[in-house]
Amino acid sequence: MHIADFEVPADSTWAGASLMELGLGHKYGVQVSSILRAGRRYNIPEGDAVIFPGDRLQVIGSDDQLATFGKALEHDVYEEDYELEKREMKLRRMVVTGTSPFLGKTLQESGIRHRYNCMVVGLEEGKENLSIVTASYLFEKGDILWVVGEEENLKQLIG
Repeated sequence: MHIADFEVPADSTWAGASLMELGLGHKYGVQVSSILRAGRRYNIPEGDAVIFPGDRLQVIGSDDQLATFGKALEHDVYEEDYELEKREMKLRRMVVTGTSPFLGKTLQESGIRHRYNCMVVGLEEGKENLSIVTASYLFEKGDILWVVGEEENLKQLIG
């Protein structure tokens, strides 16, 4: 039996999961004895301890178990997002007109977030800063909204 250190990759699929959810003891026969994070050491972590990218795990197991664990940690990563740039968030100005489907609806009723996958970031009222729009805000003719979303979603929302 040995103790070995492993760093959790930034793109690890394990990030955000607890030790219990990962079931490392059952899958690989190893035990996590410490988690080193941001200059702190968490010894004998409980099953509800969550793994984060960049954590250094001190793991106990046999040579074979540690090798298998290390390969799994290294390979259980998210695939590269080749459409990353296509999904960039854009900020657009939107005016509520007399024929707008949002006229007379609240932000919550509008479906801007759930139907169009966009977010209202504020209401332009001639002030230096945008005003916050609450879920109960009732859209009126002439409202100038600033919304953020992916280009295709904004086209559907504004177009």
